[in-house]
Amino acid sequence: MLFELLYADDLVIMADSLEELEKKYKNWKSALESKGLKVNVGKTKCLLSDGTKSVTKSEIDPCSVCDMRVKRNSIRCNRCKSWVHAKCAGVKGCLKKVELSFICKTCKEGDKSNDSIKNTNMNISFEGVEVTENFSYLGDMLQRDGGCERAVAERVRKGWWKFKELSGILCNRRLGMKMRGVIYRTCVRTVMTYGCECWPIKKENEDTLKRAERRMIRMMCGVTLRNRMSSQNLQERLGLSDDISAVVRKARLRWFGHVYRREDEVGIKRAFLFDVDGRAGKGRPRKTWGELIKNDLKDFGLCENDALDRVLWRNTIRDKPANPRPRGSKTYGD
Repeated sequence: MLFELLYADDLVIMADSLEELEKKYKNWKSALESKGLKVNVGKTKCLLSDGTKSVTKSEIDPCSVCDMRVKRNSIRCNRCKSWVHAKCAGVKGCLKKVELSFICKTCKEGDKSNDSIKNTNMNISFEGVEVTENFSYLGDMLQRDGGCERAVAERVRKGWWKFKELSGILCNRRLGMKMRGVIYRTCVRTVMTYGCECWPIKKENEDTLKRAERRMIRMMCGVTLRNRMSSQNLQERLGLSDDISAVVRKARLRWFGHVYRREDEVGIKRAFLFDVDGRAGKGRPRKTWGELIKNDLKDFGLCENDALDRVLWRNTIRDKPANPRPRGSKTYGD
């Protein structure tokens, strides 16, 4: 007797419009059903990436208009009982005069962002598919605006989960400092930097990773901020030559070398060489992954064609320090 098992998982359908997405979804679903498979609609999500930044809601006293944390100079809505910033309330003059009759803009006009998502969900004809602004795919968080804030926060959370799981070993004073550093670098840092090669990371995202790692290092060394010991000295005691930001930069360059050496017909190389059409908005353009690569190449003294020599590329990334030069600094003898 012969048994045949078919299973499909971690699939992505991409399209430029909802009509094209609907067509591809129906073709994909019919092809699976012809093989006896069923689509789990509960796990299927639809992510609309239009480039607009999604506002993260504060968990502590969020404003009903901007979703940021409310501290002072605020007024409470009499309908939804939520606090609102003075600048978001639209009230001229003293707030106490309208304190008993104030109604926020959200209650008057409705939440436009939620209405747009609901309308978009109604336009999608395949029922049961949830429209979301972020989605976890292969361990990495994908955002609507293409940023990496959610991904960094999720990696830090997973890193702390792994650190607490191994705290009996990492914080054990009977174990040598070098051995604790090896275990941390192998089991915890790799979790925190998973998928970092593709992050369009910003300075505040790097600071988030640094704060988490420095706190872990101090817990492993058994010191606090009162001991007045620098994080660099503690890293040297654990045998950690580079901090986590340097690890991210080296991993990004290492992955860029792999992609650059591929043929132009390969899908990942085509995505790397793809130019986005359209008109840029006002203000400074958003930091892209390509801009990070250019800065990394300048700091390491490399060019793109150097990636064709695998030995040179690997040795330069491994041996050269990854800390960027401060602006305005000069080096002599280069």
